[in-house]
Amino acid sequence: MSALWKTYFAYIRLILSSSIIFKMRKELLENYELEGSEIKSAQVVKEYIKKIYLNIINKPSQVTKLLIDIFKCIKKNGRKTRKKGKKTLFDILGVCHHYQEKTCEFAA
Repeated sequence: MSALWKTYFAYIRLILSSSIIFKMRKELLENYELEGSEIKSAQVVKEYIKKIYLNIINKPSQVTKLLIDIFKCIKKNGRKTRKKGKKTLFDILGVCHHYQEKTCEFAA
């Protein structure tokens, strides 16, 4: 019985995290015209998945706030990186997007 419950909860985590990842990436593209990396978005959601699951069960009113925090974190850290001279899928398809790049100053 224990193995069955572990499998059941693994499926729930997988479905929940994948739906959050793709919804957040879709919102980034539609509203902010930013490309989101699947891998970076998955890492962000992985950090929050236990909190999300516990809040759905215990404090449903806190889930919205947590999802907004995840969206902000994906928006900030989940941008798709560009390699010099390489086109991304969105470039090939001709989708309009903005690439934000901050200049970093390194200590000498």
